[in-house]
Amino acid sequence: MAVSKYEVWTDGSSTGRRGPGGWAFIVEDENKKVWWKSDGDEHTTNSRMEMIAVIEALESLPEASLIELYCDSSMIVKGMREKWYEKWRSNAWLNSRNAPVVNRDLWEKLILVEQRHCNITYYGVKGHTNSNTKGARGNRRADSMAVRAKRRIIRQMEESS
Repeated sequence: MAVSKYEVWTDGSSTGRRGPGGWAFIVEDENKKVWWKSDGDEHTTNSRMEMIAVIEALESLPEASLIELYCDSSMIVKGMREKWYEKWRSNAWLNSRNAPVVNRDLWEKLILVEQRHCNITYYGVKGHTNSNTKGARGNRRADSMAVRAKRRIIRQMEESS
């Protein structure tokens, strides 16, 4: 059975410290077929939206895939590359300041989802840049979709009030 290869771009967007937010991912397979998904939440943070975008993208792919994932969240990129979660788990999910790890529920889910795949290479990209690199171009597209999802959530909230 051949292993499938994918490139993935993710992003999240939120309003203020806690408010409406959106997330999005874009996937391109080795045959250049592209698909995407976006959604949001009424009461969230940017970090949660970033993490949900990654989780949703990885869940959308077949098991045992090879994945190149581009993300502008250095917390996610460094946390997964350097396996920060191993220390957190051994320390009862407390961070280096002995405070509870923020978004533990999503970190645990991301760890589980990551284990379904052969290999995931995390690439950090600088968000909101005009760079013409593959990572930056994909990030701009994912960012635009996440912002639209956030605006859709805000409209829905306004219409229901």
